[in-house]
Amino acid sequence: MGTKTALIVVLATTLAPGAPAGSTVVIGTGNPDVDVPAVQAAVDLGGKVVLMGHFSFDTAPKIPTAARAVGFPPATILISKAVAISGAGDAIIERGTIPFYVAAPRATVTIEHLHFMRPSKSAIVVYSVKGLVIGDN
Repeated sequence: MGTKTALIVVLATTLAPGAPAGSTVVIGTGNPDVDVPAVQAAVDLGGKVVLMGHFSFDTAPKIPTAARAVGFPPATILISKAVAISGAGDAIIERGTIPFYVAAPRATVTIEHLHFMRPSKSAIVVYSVKGLVIGDN
């Protein structure tokens, strides 16, 4: 992740109206070249991540999955630490091959209030996690 991606996330956090305090807010652009690295950078920070708007994950996946041996392809976003991801309003994640892959054996992960449209394979694949909440998606 380059500095440019992190800057996009920080600016979105500063400018997003009505965002919960202490959250990193990412606003979808509909451009996978911007959306995927911005969401990955926010998730890598951990804590609370709020996704707003329309995200396109329509790009070649790059995250290897442990389930590859049984036919699972690479994933789009890797969740490897404690994070609570939630959608605000009508947050949409369109396309993507396994948009969220969870490999966080010592962490608690929450994914809620997101609308997944036409993902390839599964929208969320969980390989390892200590605590997990997936709801209202």
